Formats: sequence, C-alpha cells, structure tokens
Amino acid sequence: MASSATGSSIPAVTNPGFGFVIISRPLTSNFSRVGSYFAVSHLEDFDYTQPITICVWLGTEPVDQIKTQVVLVVPGKGIIPITMLDQNRLSSVTTLDLNSGMNPTNTLMYELFAISEKPCLLFIRQGDHPDSLIEKEGQDLSFINLALKMVNACHTYLDGNKVEGDALHSSALAKWFLATSRELDGQSPTRFLFDPTLLAAGIVRDLGKTLLDVNRFDIDLNEVILIPMVFIRNWAARLTGMLQGEQKDGVVRNLLRLE
Repeated sequence: MASSATGSSIPAVTNPGFGFVIISRPLTSNFSRVGSYFAVSHLEDFDYTQPITICVWLGTEPVDQIKTQVVLVVPGKGIIPITMLDQNRLSSVTTLDLNSGMNPTNTLMYELFAISEKPCLLFIRQGDHPDSLIEKEGQDLSFINLALKMVNACHTYLDGNKVEGDALHSSALAKWFLATSRELDGQSPTRFLFDPTLLAAGIVRDLGKTLLDVNRFDIDLNEVILIPMVFIRNWAARLTGMLQGEQKDGVVRNLLRLE
C-alpha cells in the first residue's frame, strides 16, 4: 500500500509483510507470495520514463535475519536493483537509476522480465541460502516449464479419450479444460507466477486455431466433429518445440492473452 510524501495516508502492511512507498506520488499495489523465496508486487500505471524516488520497506511485523533483495522489473526494458533489506535495515529510500540495469539472476526474475506485461517489484528472501537453491525453486516455478507440462498433459488426455480408431470428439478439448481448471482450483496460488487457468485456455485456443489454419477443421462451427489424432500429435510436437526454442517467451505471452 502506498503513501504520499505528505503522509496523507498510512502505509498498511500486506501479506507477506512487505510494503513500499513511492515518494513522488501515491501508488497502490498488491503483494503475492510466489514459492518460499519470492514475493511479487505488480505496479499499476507505472511511468518508467520519469525519475522516481522510492522507499521500500519490510513492514511492521517481526522480521527475521533473512536478507531480502529488492529489484524493479520493467518487462522488456530493464531490471533495476534497488536495495538489500534485513532486520537492521528495514527500509531504504532510493532514487532509481533507470540506466543501472542488471541481468536476471534466476528463472523467475527472467520470466517476469520476458513474459509479464506489467512492471513489478520483486522481493527475494536470501539469507544464507545458496543462489543455487533459490534458482532451483525459480525453475520449479517456471511458467515456461508449466506450459510444457500442460501441453503434454493435454496431448496425453486427448490420446486417452479416442472414440473411433485414431480419432476423438472435439468435445474432449472442453472436457480437458474443465478437468484441468478443477485441478488448478485445488492448488495454492503461491505455486504460480501467472494465472494458470489463462494458460490452459490459451492452449485450447492455440489447438483450435491450428486445427482451423493448418487442417481446415473448424471446431467452433461443429458441436461434434471427429478429429484425427495425427493432427493433435503434430500440434503438440510443434508447440513443444516452440516452448523449448528461442521464441518460448513470446509463445507463453501469447498463450496468456485473452484475445
């Protein structure tokens, strides 16, 4: 929660106990814990071009010895180190140097830079934990890896629901999406960097578009249509290859878009 320079409003601590204040103007944000080491705070209406003095702080709750690195991630433009906080330095006022960019130090930071559409503050609890352990969790939380797993899960589900020879009903796509959505509803949101339901919807949309553009099968015009499994296998192989290649960031960005 943000405050103006005159103190017209009192900063409120929000889960997981991180807070920040933009000195030049009020700014509001919500914090989301991701995994054990990370917390992300997306910034609405953030003006990257203007000089900004920012105060980042760890809130009023008891703080342990663990050091917390704070960086600003502006997608496609830069990653700006802000400060390191701990119980001996609960807050820091910094004028951001927009030219002092850094390279991403873990997978999660990279994906916020490469995939997200909103600038954010990223808090990384470090302490005595080796960078390799933090990076391992970043890889476990990778949305690109999740997309790969979800494409494989969709392919496996559809292959297991064939009805006639080597084909399946188009309604199986909706059934997979519903089953996946129910499964995701039962999982902690701290496991996901972005909305996994949007990812599942994007995968179904991509499959439908491929069937139309490549195979001339319009599943939207036919409530029940038999789809040859070879079309599904080719789609899964193509999308998997793209998610493993240099264009993987853009692929996931497109899958997450609503249009």
